[in-house]
Amino acid sequence: MNGANMTKQELGRVLELQNKAYGLLLWIDKQAPHLLDEKHVEAWKYADTCESWMQRMMNTFPHELQCQESDIAAFSHLFSAFFKTSFHIAEKNESTWYRDPYHYEVWNRKKLVSGTSSTRLTKGQKEKQLESARNLTLLALEELAIENDVDWSRAQLESFASRDDLQDAINLYSYAHELARRSQFASQGAAVHSLWRSIDKK
Repeated sequence: MNGANMTKQELGRVLELQNKAYGLLLWIDKQAPHLLDEKHVEAWKYADTCESWMQRMMNTFPHELQCQESDIAAFSHLFSAFFKTSFHIAEKNESTWYRDPYHYEVWNRKKLVSGTSSTRLTKGQKEKQLESARNLTLLALEELAIENDVDWSRAQLESFASRDDLQDAINLYSYAHELARRSQFASQGAAVHSLWRSIDKK
């Protein structure tokens, strides 16, 4: 499967796996925070080590968050990609009051945090992300054109990608194309998140 000739069924499968991977990430943060230690998180950052980790751990997850053996590779790629696109692990302070005996306790624990880092992006970094997202869009349209025997130049692709009346459809298709590629090999990082933010919320 690739982004250009994927069927609705294939895309549906990838979206289901991504939803499960996202659900697992949230479940770990809330229900199994002991897995957020450095050893596990380091394994998640790379698709191959994440796949090995998933092979060992899959049966320990809630049934609704498990996937079939044949889908573990794609599932692992999608799970790992979250740490390149939209999440990182950070230490956060937590606290609580106790009534008996009356006292206040504060402790640190690792938590899932939105964003790929704790620092704000510079204007140059934001522009670079948008340019990378633009290139992913052009790649998706180029593969679609080739698949349909349409011989377009780079200038024609750029002109088509700029059409205001097609932006919603182009953004959605580009994200789906990249999601399919992400399930097979490496994620394109923050550029994918830029594509995600460009999609109409509806």
